Amino acid sequence: MIRRALCALALVLASQAAVMDGGPVALGAGHSGADIDQPLRVLASQQPAASVRVIVQARVAGDAEDALMRSAAEIKSHLPQIGGIAAELRADQVEVLARRPGVTRVLLDPRMRSVEQPDAPSEPTSVFPQTVRAPDVWQTGRTGRGIAIAVLDSGIQANSDFGSPSRVVWSERFNKSASSNADQYGHGTWVAGIAAGQGTASGGRYLGVAPQASIVNLKVSDDTGASYASDVIHALGWVATNHAAYNIRVVNLSLVSSMAEGYATSVLDAAVEMVWHAGVVVVVAAGNRGPDTVRYAPANDPYVITVGAVDDMGTPTRSDDGLAWFSSFGLTQAGGAKPDLLAPGRHIIGPLATTGARLAKAFPDKVIGMRYIQLSGTSAAAPVVSGAVALLLQARPDLTNDQVKWLLMRTAGAVSSPSSGGEVNLLAAVRYGEQVSRANLGLTPNQLVGLAYLSQRGQPTVSWDSVSWDSVSWDSVSWDSVSWDSVSWDSVSWDSVSWDSVS
Repeated sequence: MIRRALCALALVLASQAAVMDGGPVALGAGHSGADIDQPLRVLASQQPAASVRVIVQARVAGDAEDALMRSAAEIKSHLPQIGGIAAELRADQVEVLARRPGVTRVLLDPRMRSVEQPDAPSEPTSVFPQTVRAPDVWQTGRTGRGIAIAVLDSGIQANSDFGSPSRVVWSERFNKSASSNADQYGHGTWVAGIAAGQGTASGGRYLGVAPQASIVNLKVSDDTGASYASDVIHALGWVATNHAAYNIRVVNLSLVSSMAEGYATSVLDAAVEMVWHAGVVVVVAAGNRGPDTVRYAPANDPYVITVGAVDDMGTPTRSDDGLAWFSSFGLTQAGGAKPDLLAPGRHIIGPLATTGARLAKAFPDKVIGMRYIQLSGTSAAAPVVSGAVALLLQARPDLTNDQVKWLLMRTAGAVSSPSSGGEVNLLAAVRYGEQVSRANLGLTPNQLVGLAYLSQRGQPTVSWDSVSWDSVSWDSVSWDSVSWDSVSWDSVSWDSVSWDSVS
């Protein structure tokens, strides 16, 4: 049924309107041009000769492709899950593209940023599994076996820490600029090892949180670690369609957008919500920008588990833990507090991608014994939580993703810091003996997801306040024959746009 849902979401996106010069407008029949999102409009006027990445939507898929070809654009990928095509063209061709027949929206395809953080050198100790009480859960026989974690990152390089035979059960690349599914940058291998490394190369010293979990390697970056939102959206669509085949119960996203945008209109947030509504836990790094910086997709989405970083001080005890200086926290554009959880994210040791990996070359003083690398960032805190989710779901397989989020937040330990969210206590979550409730009650979905639901119900004009979103059974929704002429947007927030990331 999720496949039909994705088709419906494509129809929503193909008919949407966006922000123009005077504010939000709803397009009807006979409009003279497509909507150009404000950040792209500004960029095109300021840097007309620049090459820019865009996502184009049209009422009919063929119209978008024809329009791009006529505008001398290079098509990068087709994104049927959001009804779009990612492409690259000169900025001064954006207006021309928007006037092509059938095109309804042109928006900036922002760069994504992995959120590892170079930090001061420290002794090569790594106690994050003990800090979140993972070894106590291992002793009960739960090591993540049978649960798959999808890692959307820079790829995963073959490594003894991922087992023999390898526990990487599927690999696929979603960035056409990447040379292979393997990790030439180093970030994805490090992240995957934090979540699910078994410590083979270190004699069991440097283990991940769920050392027997399966891993699905979805490479979204090129060989230099660079990726765009469209690459991540493409991979999320694959997860929404294929999660059951590999028992993917959790997705790890240790990256954030370089462009701030409210969750309600973000196509990236729409994609993560489709995966969440498919029943998969989505774990996202909060970012490394410090206070009042959780305005970037997908960390700003209210459904996902957004993870900030604590410094565990190199000790397994939690009493000395505090918020890492770089960890993002604050309020989103919609007023929600993030992060939802905290986990160790400073001086975290994970497997090193050795063959030509750029991360090791960039930080040679962080390499440990030519087999591991020690870095900091919410990029590390997120896979700690992803591994914890795998262990929790092995111990309590009937939990839904909303219940997992609620339970981890309910049992988290307080941290003396200005951040929201407590520090994960996995053992407390596994042992929790009271009734488990659900997180995300009363939330309003991303507009693209919500409108798909309302429209198929024949209620495109229903007030969202009258809809009980937490009672919606998304898997039972029939998404066939969805169509409408126009959608008007409100409360679109564009702030802190970083143009230096556009190439």
